[in-house]
Amino acid sequence: MAQDLSLPIGGVRRSPTQQNSKYFKDVFTAALYSLLSPFRFGASSLPPPLRSLSPLKLSFIYTAFWYLVFRWVTDGLRRKPTAILGRSMLGRLHSYLLRSCSSLLGVRLPKGFEVSPSMKKDGQYLFCYHPHGAVTWTAFFFGVTWTTGNHDSPEPQQRQTMCCTADVLFRIPIVREIILLGNARVAQPRVMSECLKAGNSIALNPGGVHEQLRYRNDHEEAYFPHRLGFIRIALVHGVPLVPIYFFGENQIFRDFGQAGNRVTRWLYKNTGIGAPFVSPIPCSTDVRFVFGDVIDVGPPDPHPSNERINEVFQKYCAALLKLFNENKDAALPQEVAKKGLRIIRRAPNRPASL
Repeated sequence: MAQDLSLPIGGVRRSPTQQNSKYFKDVFTAALYSLLSPFRFGASSLPPPLRSLSPLKLSFIYTAFWYLVFRWVTDGLRRKPTAILGRSMLGRLHSYLLRSCSSLLGVRLPKGFEVSPSMKKDGQYLFCYHPHGAVTWTAFFFGVTWTTGNHDSPEPQQRQTMCCTADVLFRIPIVREIILLGNARVAQPRVMSECLKAGNSIALNPGGVHEQLRYRNDHEEAYFPHRLGFIRIALVHGVPLVPIYFFGENQIFRDFGQAGNRVTRWLYKNTGIGAPFVSPIPCSTDVRFVFGDVIDVGPPDPHPSNERINEVFQKYCAALLKLFNENKDAALPQEVAKKGLRIIRRAPNRPASL
């Protein structure tokens, strides 16, 4: 009598659901085995379905499995106000690798962090950095050193600083892990308020994607939302504001003028990708990371009026212009410095579009 080859050893037929369950169990076993014995891929002790796989495929299974486990474990971290992923040696290694990578690509931070004398060593602040640039290069590659406290500035920031950024970045593999190691959080009012309540400082870019889509390397602009939510949060919690300017951020990538603007507009309209069409390789640039004067907002005000918000905004703009004008001639190309800094407050209810 011929043997039914569709039956597994033992003569027990499994349903498709049971087969899938057994398959994933085998994959789990292989991943666990590869963790405990990474140099024995393809050994006879592996589950039968995986014995014929090459070491490259087994390595892929191993990497994918533990990456998914890592994502699952850290999924809620982007909204937690105090939990941090990068501390001590891990944070130091992370910030060193990012700085080294930027230097190899030609973008350097020769003067380090130029801290304002008005900042206190243990102060809590709401940092606002400008400009956004094409990809927030300075914040991504050098800001991590500041937020994790792995720097040698004269007045080091002792409190944890959470950099609040767009939620879409937490959906991009690898980028998600890099920014989590740099204390990044979702730029949502509730999350930012919880970070401040926990005693941390926060950093953000008020211009967001609206400013990013208008990237040009021949002028400097700072965009602000009409409602000025970042100032409202600072007033509610009584946290001083500190402007930061990344001199050279807009010169890292070369734009393509009107032709590049048309491509950027098409990409954003058809794909929703909020990134300008620029040169793929950064230009050799020395950037400066300069802090402005501290802007005191007074005691906490749970319900700040629009008049109070506008008053603080005017003070912030004055401090930002002072910071820019004091450093523009030494830190920017002459033709760009002559144009000065344009401060633009968006019209009410205007979406981030071109």
